[in-house]
Amino acid sequence: MSLKAKIQDDMKTFMKQKDSASLTVVRMLWSALRKEEIDSRVDLSDEGIQSIILKMIKQREETLTFLRQDNRVDQIQINETEIRLLKGYLPEQMEEAEVRVLVEEAKVKLAASTAKDTGKMMGALIPQLKGKCDPSMLARLVKEALNAN
Repeated sequence: MSLKAKIQDDMKTFMKQKDSASLTVVRMLWSALRKEEIDSRVDLSDEGIQSIILKMIKQREETLTFLRQDNRVDQIQINETEIRLLKGYLPEQMEEAEVRVLVEEAKVKLAASTAKDTGKMMGALIPQLKGKCDPSMLARLVKEALNAN
């Protein structure tokens, strides 16, 4: 089952269960997917859908920092629930140790040794890890690996 079909099925399920909070999040996701498809005039692949989901998660995580500063407990819980629901559509995330191993392998394979090689390493790793790990974690691990020399 494609990711798009799963989102549609979940939307129907949430309607039947009268789960308005989850339904709202899935409808926002569906709306963002349809907008992107209409704007680009292409049916989105699972990878395209995942990139939209990652953007939505990132927006909510950024909002969380402001909500925490303002101590808005009710809104924090809502945002955390939305993030959890959205992450459910992504493939299982890799552990930091697994990503670290791949970064070290790429460093050796590409003969990367200085911070100038960051772009080269990120270019090789991003397609391989897209949707499987947090991009900020990947960037941090690449930076650490290149600064270890």
